[in-house]
Amino acid sequence: MKKKFSTLLLLSLYQMPMADAGMAIDGNGAFGKVTVGQNKIVQFTIRNTGSTYLKNITIPSIAAPWSYVSTTCTTTLASYKSCALNVKFAPTVVRSYASTVKVRFKQSSISYVSNKAVTGEGITSGPPPVGKCYLGNSIPAEYAVFSPTSPWNKVIPDNPELSPYSVAIMNNLMGYTSGVSSNINLWTAPMHVIDSRYCPRKNVYSIDMDGLFFETVDPDENGIVENVPMPVEAWADPTEDGHMILLDVSERVVYELGAARKRSDGHWEAQSMDKWALDGEGYRAAFSGKYWWKSGVRGAGVPFIGGLIRPEEIAAGVIRHTLAVSTPINQLQEVGNGGWGRWELCSPVASNTDAGRVGTQYIPEGAQIQLNPALNLDTLGLSPAAKVVAVALQRYGAFVVDNGPELITYFQNLGSSPNAWDPYLAQLGDLRKIPLSQFRVLKCNKKILQLK
Repeated sequence: MKKKFSTLLLLSLYQMPMADAGMAIDGNGAFGKVTVGQNKIVQFTIRNTGSTYLKNITIPSIAAPWSYVSTTCTTTLASYKSCALNVKFAPTVVRSYASTVKVRFKQSSISYVSNKAVTGEGITSGPPPVGKCYLGNSIPAEYAVFSPTSPWNKVIPDNPELSPYSVAIMNNLMGYTSGVSSNINLWTAPMHVIDSRYCPRKNVYSIDMDGLFFETVDPDENGIVENVPMPVEAWADPTEDGHMILLDVSERVVYELGAARKRSDGHWEAQSMDKWALDGEGYRAAFSGKYWWKSGVRGAGVPFIGGLIRPEEIAAGVIRHTLAVSTPINQLQEVGNGGWGRWELCSPVASNTDAGRVGTQYIPEGAQIQLNPALNLDTLGLSPAAKVVAVALQRYGAFVVDNGPELITYFQNLGSSPNAWDPYLAQLGDLRKIPLSQFRVLKCNKKILQLK
Protein backbone atom coordinates (compact mmCIF):
# COMPACT_ATOMS: atom_id res chain seq x y z
CA MET A 1 0.00 0.00 0.00
CA LYS A 2 1.35 3.43 -0.86
CA LYS A 3 1.77 5.94 1.90
CA LYS A 4 -0.49 8.95 1.40
CA PHE A 5 0.52 12.54 1.91
CA SER A 6 -1.10 15.89 1.29
CA THR A 7 0.38 18.33 -1.21
CA LEU A 8 0.84 22.06 -0.68
CA LEU A 9 1.61 24.63 -3.34
CA LEU A 10 2.78 28.10 -2.42
CA LEU A 11 4.03 30.95 -4.56
CA SER A 12 5.68 34.01 -3.13
CA LEU A 13 7.40 36.87 -4.93
CA TYR A 14 9.49 39.33 -2.94
CA GLN A 15 10.66 42.45 -4.75
CA MET A 16 11.49 45.94 -3.60
CA PRO A 17 9.78 48.66 -5.65
CA MET A 18 11.60 49.52 -8.87
CA ALA A 19 10.20 51.24 -11.89
CA ASP A 20 8.84 48.75 -14.43
CA ALA A 21 11.06 45.83 -13.38
CA GLY A 22 10.08 42.44 -12.11
CA MET A 23 10.47 38.70 -12.36
CA ALA A 24 8.11 35.75 -12.00
CA ILE A 25 8.56 31.99 -11.74
CA ASP A 26 5.82 30.03 -13.50
CA GLY A 27 5.18 26.33 -13.13
CA ASN A 28 3.59 23.81 -10.80
CA GLY A 29 5.66 23.53 -7.62
CA ALA A 30 3.78 20.45 -6.43
CA PHE A 31 5.86 17.50 -7.62
CA GLY A 32 3.42 15.06 -6.06
CA LYS A 33 4.25 11.50 -5.06
CA VAL A 34 7.48 9.97 -6.33
CA THR A 35 8.68 6.49 -5.46
CA VAL A 36 11.91 6.43 -3.48
CA GLY A 37 14.81 5.68 -5.85
CA GLN A 38 13.07 7.30 -8.83
CA ASN A 39 12.78 10.95 -9.85
CA LYS A 40 10.57 13.50 -11.52
CA ILE A 41 11.65 16.54 -13.54
CA VAL A 42 9.53 19.69 -13.75
CA GLN A 43 10.24 22.69 -15.96
CA PHE A 44 9.76 26.21 -14.59
CA THR A 45 9.61 29.36 -16.67
CA ILE A 46 11.50 32.44 -15.49
CA ARG A 47 9.83 35.58 -16.88
CA ASN A 48 10.96 39.18 -17.03
CA THR A 49 7.65 40.91 -16.33
CA GLY A 50 8.78 44.46 -17.06
CA SER A 51 10.33 46.61 -19.75
CA THR A 52 13.67 46.88 -17.93
CA TYR A 53 16.57 44.71 -19.06
CA LEU A 54 17.44 42.43 -16.09
CA LYS A 55 21.10 41.78 -15.35
CA ASN A 56 23.21 39.80 -12.88
CA ILE A 57 20.75 36.91 -12.70
CA THR A 58 21.79 34.01 -10.45
CA ILE A 59 20.10 30.78 -9.39
CA PRO A 60 21.14 29.82 -5.82
CA SER A 61 21.53 26.17 -4.90
CA ILE A 62 18.51 24.17 -3.78
CA ALA A 63 18.35 21.67 -0.94
CA ALA A 64 18.33 17.93 -1.65
CA PRO A 65 16.52 15.86 -2.79
CA TRP A 66 15.92 18.57 -5.39
CA SER A 67 18.59 19.50 -7.91
CA TYR A 68 18.88 21.63 -11.02
CA VAL A 69 19.17 19.59 -14.22
CA SER A 70 19.54 22.25 -16.90
CA THR A 71 18.59 25.80 -17.76
CA THR A 72 18.42 28.14 -20.73
CA CYS A 73 18.75 31.14 -18.42
CA THR A 74 21.86 33.28 -18.59
CA THR A 75 22.98 36.19 -16.45
CA THR A 76 20.77 38.59 -18.43
CA LEU A 77 17.13 38.55 -19.49
CA ALA A 78 15.61 40.99 -21.96
CA SER A 79 12.34 42.75 -21.23
CA TYR A 80 9.24 40.53 -21.39
CA LYS A 81 11.41 37.53 -22.29
CA SER A 82 11.61 34.17 -20.53
CA CYS A 83 13.96 31.25 -19.97
CA ALA A 84 13.54 27.69 -18.70
CA LEU A 85 14.81 25.96 -15.57
CA ASN A 86 14.50 22.17 -15.17
CA VAL A 87 14.33 20.89 -11.58
CA LYS A 88 14.62 17.25 -10.50
CA PHE A 89 13.01 15.73 -7.41
CA ALA A 90 14.61 12.44 -6.27
CA PRO A 91 13.39 11.42 -2.79
CA THR A 92 15.61 9.16 -0.70
CA VAL A 93 13.22 8.23 2.11
CA VAL A 94 9.48 7.93 2.57
CA ARG A 95 8.33 11.31 3.85
CA SER A 96 7.20 14.75 2.75
CA TYR A 97 9.64 17.37 1.51
CA ALA A 98 9.52 21.11 0.93
CA SER A 99 12.01 23.64 -0.39
CA THR A 100 12.23 26.79 -2.48
CA VAL A 101 13.41 27.55 -6.01
CA LYS A 102 15.02 30.99 -5.98
CA VAL A 103 16.13 33.33 -8.73
CA ARG A 104 17.97 36.56 -7.94
CA PHE A 105 18.80 39.58 -10.01
CA LYS A 106 20.56 42.81 -9.18
CA GLN A 107 19.54 46.22 -10.43
CA SER A 108 21.13 49.53 -9.45
CA SER A 109 23.06 47.89 -6.56
CA ILE A 110 19.84 46.46 -5.09
CA SER A 111 19.19 42.71 -5.07
CA TYR A 112 15.78 41.20 -5.74
CA VAL A 113 14.63 37.64 -5.31
CA SER A 114 11.73 35.61 -6.66
CA ASN A 115 10.70 32.47 -4.78
CA LYS A 116 8.77 29.40 -5.84
CA ALA A 117 7.83 26.96 -3.11
CA VAL A 118 8.14 23.32 -4.14
CA THR A 119 6.77 20.25 -2.38
CA GLY A 120 7.01 16.55 -2.97
CA GLU A 121 6.39 13.22 -1.29
CA GLY A 122 8.60 10.17 -1.21
CA ILE A 123 6.50 7.01 -1.36
CA THR A 124 7.02 3.28 -1.51
CA SER A 125 5.02 0.69 -3.39
CA GLY A 126 5.38 -1.71 -0.46
CA PRO A 127 4.03 -1.44 3.08
CA PRO A 128 4.84 1.75 5.00
CA PRO A 129 7.98 1.68 7.15
CA VAL A 130 7.59 0.30 10.65
CA GLY A 131 9.07 2.39 13.41
CA LYS A 132 8.38 4.94 16.09
CA CYS A 133 9.05 8.64 15.93
CA TYR A 134 8.87 9.39 19.65
CA LEU A 135 11.21 7.31 21.78
CA GLY A 136 10.51 9.01 25.11
CA ASN A 137 12.71 11.30 27.17
CA SER A 138 15.46 8.96 28.32
CA ILE A 139 18.94 8.10 27.06
CA PRO A 140 21.52 5.94 28.86
CA ALA A 141 23.79 7.62 31.38
CA GLU A 142 26.82 6.83 29.22
CA TYR A 143 25.23 8.15 25.98
CA ALA A 144 27.83 10.29 24.20
CA VAL A 145 26.81 13.92 23.77
CA PHE A 146 29.52 15.59 21.65
CA SER A 147 32.92 14.21 20.73
CA PRO A 148 35.49 12.93 23.26
CA THR A 149 37.64 15.99 22.46
CA SER A 150 34.81 18.43 23.17
CA PRO A 151 35.38 20.92 26.02
CA TRP A 152 32.15 19.55 27.45
CA ASN A 153 33.77 16.14 27.93
CA LYS A 154 37.24 17.05 29.21
CA VAL A 155 38.34 16.40 32.79
CA ILE A 156 40.07 19.46 34.27
CA PRO A 157 43.80 18.69 34.66
CA ASP A 158 45.61 18.94 37.96
CA ASN A 159 46.71 22.47 38.90
CA PRO A 160 44.97 24.34 36.07
CA GLU A 161 45.89 27.96 35.43
CA LEU A 162 43.43 30.27 37.17
CA SER A 163 42.00 33.59 36.12
CA PRO A 164 43.93 36.46 37.73
CA TYR A 165 40.53 37.71 38.88
CA SER A 166 39.30 34.40 40.30
CA VAL A 167 39.21 35.48 43.96
CA ALA A 168 37.61 38.85 43.16
CA ILE A 169 34.96 37.22 40.98
CA MET A 170 33.96 34.61 43.56
CA ASN A 171 33.95 37.13 46.40
CA ASN A 172 31.70 39.36 44.34
CA LEU A 173 29.43 36.47 43.39
CA MET A 174 28.90 35.58 47.05
CA GLY A 175 27.29 38.98 47.48
CA TYR A 176 24.61 38.09 44.94
CA THR A 177 23.75 34.46 45.68
CA SER A 178 23.73 32.26 48.77
CA GLY A 179 24.83 29.04 47.11
CA VAL A 180 24.32 26.52 44.34
CA SER A 181 20.71 26.06 43.24
CA SER A 182 18.97 24.00 40.56
CA ASN A 183 16.36 24.42 37.85
CA ILE A 184 14.49 21.13 37.50
CA ASN A 185 10.79 21.50 36.62
CA LEU A 186 10.86 25.10 35.35
CA TRP A 187 13.28 27.42 33.54
CA THR A 188 15.18 24.52 32.01
CA ALA A 189 14.42 22.22 29.03
CA PRO A 190 12.68 18.93 28.29
CA MET A 191 14.48 16.53 25.99
CA HIS A 192 12.46 14.54 23.46
CA VAL A 193 14.28 11.55 21.96
CA ILE A 194 13.18 10.87 18.38
CA ASP A 195 13.92 8.79 15.31
CA SER A 196 13.44 11.30 12.50
CA ARG A 197 12.92 8.56 9.90
CA TYR A 198 9.41 8.05 11.24
CA CYS A 199 8.48 11.55 12.39
CA PRO A 200 5.87 13.88 10.92
CA ARG A 201 7.41 17.04 9.52
CA LYS A 202 6.44 20.46 10.79
CA ASN A 203 7.62 24.00 10.17
CA VAL A 204 9.00 26.31 12.85
CA TYR A 205 8.28 30.02 12.31
CA SER A 206 10.36 32.82 13.79
CA ILE A 207 8.63 35.21 16.20
CA ASP A 208 11.80 37.19 16.87
CA MET A 209 11.82 40.90 16.04
CA ASP A 210 14.06 40.40 13.01
CA GLY A 211 12.14 37.33 11.83
CA LEU A 212 15.27 35.20 11.47
CA PHE A 213 16.90 32.10 12.92
CA PHE A 214 20.60 31.19 12.95
CA GLU A 215 21.98 29.99 9.61
CA THR A 216 22.33 26.35 10.70
CA VAL A 217 18.55 26.05 10.42
CA ASP A 218 17.58 29.12 8.37
CA PRO A 219 20.18 29.39 5.57
CA ASP A 220 17.82 31.18 3.19
CA GLU A 221 16.94 33.78 5.86
CA ASN A 222 13.18 33.55 5.47
CA GLY A 223 12.45 32.89 9.14
CA ILE A 224 10.98 29.44 8.47
CA VAL A 225 12.65 26.16 9.36
CA GLU A 226 10.93 23.61 7.15
CA ASN A 227 10.46 19.87 7.61
CA VAL A 228 11.55 19.65 11.23
CA PRO A 229 10.99 16.11 12.58
CA MET A 230 8.44 16.90 15.26
CA PRO A 231 6.63 14.28 17.36
CA VAL A 232 3.07 15.04 18.37
CA GLU A 233 4.17 14.39 21.96
CA ALA A 234 6.63 17.31 21.97
CA TRP A 235 6.21 20.07 24.55
CA ALA A 236 8.38 22.98 25.63
CA ASP A 237 9.29 24.28 29.08
CA PRO A 238 6.17 26.15 30.26
CA THR A 239 8.03 29.34 31.23
CA GLU A 240 8.49 32.30 28.90
CA ASP A 241 11.94 30.96 27.99
CA GLY A 242 10.13 27.96 26.45
CA HIS A 243 13.20 25.83 25.76
CA MET A 244 12.90 22.42 24.12
CA ILE A 245 15.40 19.81 22.89
CA LEU A 246 14.84 17.25 20.12
CA LEU A 247 17.54 14.56 20.15
CA ASP A 248 17.52 12.63 16.88
CA VAL A 249 19.16 9.22 17.37
CA SER A 250 19.12 8.33 13.66
CA GLU A 251 20.77 11.51 12.35
CA ARG A 252 22.84 12.12 15.52
CA VAL A 253 21.79 15.76 15.72
CA VAL A 254 20.04 17.93 18.28
CA TYR A 255 17.44 20.56 17.44
CA GLU A 256 16.96 23.21 20.14
CA LEU A 257 14.23 25.83 20.38
CA GLY A 258 13.78 28.85 22.62
CA ALA A 259 10.52 30.62 23.50
CA ALA A 260 8.79 27.84 21.59
CA ARG A 261 5.11 27.06 21.45
CA LYS A 262 2.90 24.84 19.34
CA ARG A 263 0.38 26.51 17.04
CA SER A 264 -3.19 25.42 16.52
CA ASP A 265 -2.33 24.15 13.01
CA GLY A 266 0.27 21.72 14.40
CA HIS A 267 3.28 23.77 13.33
CA TRP A 268 5.53 25.54 15.84
CA GLU A 269 6.89 29.02 16.40
CA ALA A 270 9.95 30.08 18.36
CA GLN A 271 12.13 33.06 19.08
CA SER A 272 15.36 31.12 18.58
CA MET A 273 16.42 27.78 17.10
CA ASP A 274 19.67 26.00 16.38
CA LYS A 275 21.01 22.59 15.40
CA TRP A 276 24.08 20.80 16.75
CA ALA A 277 25.88 17.62 15.69
CA LEU A 278 26.03 15.10 18.53
CA ASP A 279 29.45 13.98 17.26
CA GLY A 280 30.73 17.56 16.98
CA GLU A 281 32.64 19.73 19.43
CA GLY A 282 29.56 21.32 21.01
CA TYR A 283 30.56 24.92 20.39
CA ARG A 284 31.37 27.29 17.55
CA ALA A 285 33.94 30.04 17.21
CA ALA A 286 33.32 33.32 18.99
CA PHE A 287 31.14 35.77 17.09
CA SER A 288 30.98 33.42 14.08
CA GLY A 289 28.21 33.51 11.52
CA LYS A 290 26.49 36.33 9.69
CA TYR A 291 24.05 36.73 12.56
CA TRP A 292 26.37 35.57 15.35
CA TRP A 293 24.10 36.93 18.08
CA LYS A 294 21.46 34.37 17.09
CA SER A 295 23.75 31.37 17.69
CA GLY A 296 22.30 28.86 20.14
CA VAL A 297 19.26 29.27 22.36
CA ARG A 298 21.22 30.31 25.45
CA GLY A 299 22.75 33.68 26.22
CA ALA A 300 26.29 32.45 25.57
CA GLY A 301 25.39 30.88 22.20
CA VAL A 302 26.00 27.34 23.46
CA PRO A 303 23.89 24.18 23.08
CA PHE A 304 21.33 23.67 25.83
CA ILE A 305 22.03 19.96 25.97
CA GLY A 306 25.63 20.81 26.86
CA GLY A 307 25.91 20.51 30.63
CA LEU A 308 22.31 19.38 31.14
CA ILE A 309 22.04 16.87 34.01
CA ARG A 310 19.90 13.83 33.24
CA PRO A 311 18.18 11.48 35.73
CA GLU A 312 20.01 8.45 34.36
CA GLU A 313 23.31 10.06 35.37
CA ILE A 314 22.16 10.64 38.93
CA ALA A 315 20.89 7.05 39.11
CA ALA A 316 24.23 5.75 37.79
CA GLY A 317 26.08 7.78 40.39
CA VAL A 318 28.38 9.56 37.94
CA ILE A 319 28.27 12.53 35.55
CA ARG A 320 30.90 12.39 32.81
CA HIS A 321 30.73 15.90 31.40
CA THR A 322 31.07 19.57 32.25
CA LEU A 323 27.96 21.18 33.72
CA ALA A 324 26.22 24.39 32.68
CA VAL A 325 25.46 27.21 35.11
CA SER A 326 23.97 30.66 34.99
CA THR A 327 25.16 33.49 37.23
CA PRO A 328 23.71 36.91 38.10
CA ILE A 329 26.80 39.07 37.49
CA ASN A 330 28.08 38.34 34.00
CA GLN A 331 30.78 40.50 32.46
CA LEU A 332 30.32 42.28 29.16
CA GLN A 333 33.64 44.16 29.34
CA GLU A 334 36.63 44.24 31.67
CA VAL A 335 37.26 47.98 31.54
CA GLY A 336 34.39 49.63 29.69
CA ASN A 337 36.41 51.85 27.38
CA GLY A 338 34.93 50.31 24.26
CA GLY A 339 31.43 51.69 24.63
CA TRP A 340 28.40 49.49 24.11
CA GLY A 341 29.74 48.27 20.78
CA ARG A 342 32.21 45.96 22.49
CA TRP A 343 31.60 42.34 23.53
CA GLU A 344 33.95 40.10 25.49
CA LEU A 345 33.60 36.38 26.20
CA CYS A 346 35.52 33.15 26.81
CA SER A 347 35.98 30.79 23.87
CA PRO A 348 35.50 27.96 23.97
CA VAL A 349 32.62 27.55 24.66
CA ALA A 350 30.78 30.86 24.25
CA SER A 351 30.07 32.26 20.80
CA ASN A 352 27.78 35.03 22.01
CA THR A 353 27.06 36.87 25.25
CA ASP A 354 24.05 38.56 26.81
CA ALA A 355 26.06 39.94 29.73
CA GLY A 356 25.86 43.58 30.80
CA ARG A 357 28.36 44.21 33.61
CA VAL A 358 31.64 46.12 33.33
CA GLY A 359 34.59 45.27 35.56
CA THR A 360 37.08 42.52 36.34
CA GLN A 361 35.08 41.48 39.41
CA TYR A 362 32.39 40.03 37.12
CA ILE A 363 32.55 36.69 35.32
CA PRO A 364 32.51 36.53 31.49
CA GLU A 365 30.17 34.13 29.75
CA GLY A 366 31.91 30.97 28.59
CA ALA A 367 34.19 31.04 31.65
CA GLN A 368 34.72 27.75 33.48
CA ILE A 369 34.41 27.45 37.24
CA GLN A 370 35.59 24.52 39.33
CA LEU A 371 34.81 23.30 42.81
CA ASN A 372 38.05 22.85 44.74
CA PRO A 373 39.07 19.23 44.02
CA ALA A 374 40.83 19.05 47.42
CA LEU A 375 37.57 19.71 49.26
CA ASN A 376 36.43 16.67 51.27
CA LEU A 377 32.80 16.36 50.20
CA ASP A 378 32.05 13.99 53.07
CA THR A 379 32.36 16.93 55.46
CA LEU A 380 29.42 18.72 53.82
CA GLY A 381 26.70 16.18 54.65
CA LEU A 382 25.51 15.96 51.07
CA SER A 383 22.77 13.60 49.91
CA PRO A 384 23.83 10.92 47.38
CA ALA A 385 22.28 12.87 44.48
CA ALA A 386 23.88 16.17 45.47
CA LYS A 387 27.25 14.46 45.90
CA VAL A 388 27.10 13.16 42.30
CA VAL A 389 26.76 16.77 41.13
CA ALA A 390 29.49 17.99 43.48
CA VAL A 391 31.96 15.39 42.20
CA ALA A 392 31.24 16.50 38.62
CA LEU A 393 31.91 20.10 39.64
CA GLN A 394 35.29 19.00 40.98
CA ARG A 395 36.29 16.84 37.99
CA TYR A 396 34.72 18.73 35.07
CA GLY A 397 33.58 22.06 36.47
CA ALA A 398 30.88 24.16 34.83
CA PHE A 399 30.67 26.70 32.02
CA VAL A 400 28.81 29.97 32.55
CA VAL A 401 26.17 29.89 29.82
CA ASP A 402 23.57 32.50 30.74
CA ASN A 403 22.28 35.13 33.13
CA GLY A 404 20.26 33.95 36.11
CA PRO A 405 19.17 35.14 39.56
CA GLU A 406 21.60 32.76 41.30
CA LEU A 407 24.34 30.27 40.53
CA ILE A 408 22.00 27.76 38.89
CA THR A 409 22.63 24.23 37.63
CA TYR A 410 20.31 22.77 35.00
CA PHE A 411 18.47 19.45 35.14
CA GLN A 412 16.35 17.87 32.42
CA ASN A 413 12.70 18.88 32.70
CA LEU A 414 10.74 15.63 33.03
CA GLY A 415 7.30 17.21 33.19
CA SER A 416 4.94 18.96 35.56
CA SER A 417 4.42 16.00 37.88
CA PRO A 418 6.00 16.71 41.29
CA ASN A 419 7.14 13.08 41.36
CA ALA A 420 8.94 13.14 38.01
CA TRP A 421 12.40 13.46 39.58
CA ASP A 422 11.73 11.19 42.55
CA PRO A 423 13.56 9.98 44.56
CA TYR A 424 16.18 12.65 43.82
CA LEU A 425 14.20 15.91 43.94
CA ALA A 426 14.37 16.36 47.71
CA GLN A 427 18.03 15.32 47.76
CA LEU A 428 19.09 18.02 45.30
CA GLY A 429 18.28 20.74 47.81
CA ASP A 430 21.59 19.80 49.44
CA LEU A 431 23.41 21.55 46.62
CA ARG A 432 23.12 24.70 48.74
CA LYS A 433 25.48 23.11 51.23
CA ILE A 434 28.33 23.48 48.73
CA PRO A 435 30.25 26.62 49.80
CA LEU A 436 30.77 29.20 47.07
CA SER A 437 34.08 30.10 48.72
CA GLN A 438 35.42 26.75 47.47
CA PHE A 439 34.93 27.61 43.79
CA ARG A 440 37.59 29.05 41.53
CA VAL A 441 37.55 30.54 38.03
CA LEU A 442 39.87 29.05 35.42
CA LYS A 443 41.82 31.20 32.99
CA CYS A 444 40.01 31.52 29.68
CA ASN A 445 40.80 32.34 26.09
CA LYS A 446 39.30 35.82 25.92
CA LYS A 447 37.73 36.89 22.63
CA ILE A 448 36.69 40.46 21.88
CA LEU A 449 34.46 41.99 19.22
CA GLN A 450 34.75 45.75 18.86
CA LEU A 451 32.41 47.54 16.48
CA LYS A 452 33.87 50.63 14.86
